[in-house]
Amino acid sequence: MIDEASSRHSEFLQTQFGTIIEPSGAKVILFGVNEFNEWWSSFESYYEAPIGRKLIYAASDDEEHHLGTDTSYEIPKWFGKKTVFRRMNTRWITMGWGVNAPLDARIQSPCHDLLGAGFALAHYEHQTGKRYQMEWRQLNSEFIKLDFTEKLDEIPLAPKAVMPAWVLNREHSDVTTTSLEHEIDLRSFGFFKGQERAMFLPVSVFYRLYYSVLGRPFQAGLKWSNTLHIEGLDHSSTSLVEALSESSTLMFKSSDYTIFVQTQSDWEAHIKTRISSRGFGTVTVEEFVAGSSPSVRMSLNSPLPGLALGLLISMWERAHGAPCSSEVIFNTESALIYLHPRKVEYI
Repeated sequence: MIDEASSRHSEFLQTQFGTIIEPSGAKVILFGVNEFNEWWSSFESYYEAPIGRKLIYAASDDEEHHLGTDTSYEIPKWFGKKTVFRRMNTRWITMGWGVNAPLDARIQSPCHDLLGAGFALAHYEHQTGKRYQMEWRQLNSEFIKLDFTEKLDEIPLAPKAVMPAWVLNREHSDVTTTSLEHEIDLRSFGFFKGQERAMFLPVSVFYRLYYSVLGRPFQAGLKWSNTLHIEGLDHSSTSLVEALSESSTLMFKSSDYTIFVQTQSDWEAHIKTRISSRGFGTVTVEEFVAGSSPSVRMSLNSPLPGLALGLLISMWERAHGAPCSSEVIFNTESALIYLHPRKVEYI
């Protein structure tokens, strides 16, 4: 199965638009497993009520749509079922999600408990051709036990995810691609990138999550940073982008990634490493000012602009050892970002 997963990885492509495309043509993001855990813990904590089920259903619906529309996962009536089931299990390894054991109703070495449960539900329903109510229990960090109860509901296939209006990464007709530039170390449960376990997540999972939490109340008294100013979005979208940016900032701060910036080319190299090469889109530096009062103006075109924005802010602050002010304007083509030193007001 590892050989099959390696073969699938060879079919992953990177585009000049800073996106990664898996063999089916879907856009994916390369996440560190611990990195995603940090992001989710921060993001969920902002909401008044738990949103874990929202992530489960976002993963389940997205994977259901993928399995139901990709002909390579079509289950034949008679012969060839084992081949398709093996292909489905290989997808888990290829994407870095863990090991799905549907016959034992468990997941081994899950990438994330909620994501794993959602993906497993979609795979179990696809294999059986039935609908189920699922409950799950995490026995320890290595095993999740799943309990399925059949439902009689006839529910149509989950529809294609809808891209939010404020997402800036549009389809292009002149896409050029190259092989995936990351060195991936495959294991029996997924893969490592360098020293950290990593995974690929479809961008569309995030779009489903966004719509499910849009407008939900945040924690009482929660206040976003007064140094991030966003224009061009409605109130609900602005609040969601602020939550995504803040949680992404905390995600990066938990890392030990070293940033040293003296020139524009230094900064652009870090952008390529942390943004473009992982599927977060492209960043064009319009103006770069070094010295005692460093600043940068950029345009961002990203399938996940909220997360990319938080990464850029926290990377800039680490590079210069001081917090910054951020001004962001969303338009129809890109997000215009201006990062500069905070103004200190003396009384």
